[in-house]
Amino acid sequence: MTLTLGTIDTIRALQKQIGAANAAKGFHQDGDDIRSLPAAISGVHDGPRSFLQGLVNRLTRMIPALERHYWMARASLIGTELAELLEDLRAGRGINESWYSATWEGKAYAWVEGERPAFLPDHVVGKPEGAPSEIVDIIVRALDLADEGGVDIAEHLSLKLAYNATRARLHGKKL
Repeated sequence: MTLTLGTIDTIRALQKQIGAANAAKGFHQDGDDIRSLPAAISGVHDGPRSFLQGLVNRLTRMIPALERHYWMARASLIGTELAELLEDLRAGRGINESWYSATWEGKAYAWVEGERPAFLPDHVVGKPEGAPSEIVDIIVRALDLADEGGVDIAEHLSLKLAYNATRARLHGKKL
C-alpha cells in the first residue's frame, strides 16, 4: 500500500494543526523548557569554577535523562487512551458505540446521537464518549507526540505501509 501525495500532505497538515493546538494549550511547555536548558545554561561555563558552575555541569549531564523521561511520560498518554478504549470494550460496549455526556446545574446527563435532552441549553456541549472517541484520542495523542518530537509521521507511515505490503499473509500472528 502506498499513500498518495495528497494523503501525505493531509496527514502532515493534521499533525501540525494538532501539535500547534496542544502547544497553545500549554501541553508542550515542559518539553520546551527541557530542550532550552542547554542554551540557557551554556554561558555559565565561561566563568571561574564555582559551586554554580558545578551545579550547571550536573544539570547539563541530566538533560538527556530529563528528556527521556519527558518523552516516556508523553508516550504513556497514548497508552492511557488505549486503556480507556479497552475499558469500554471490556464493559461490553461496541467498537462503534458512542454517546455524549455533560454536566448542567450540578447534574450529569448522557445521551446517544439524536436524543439530546431538550431541556439542556445550547451552550452545554456534550463530550463525545465511547470507543470511537477513544480511538480519536489515541490518534490525536500520537500525532501531537510526533509533531512535538519533530517526527514526519506521514513519511514514516508511508514507509511502514510500504514495508508491510512486503510481508506474508498473517505474518507474526500470535493470537
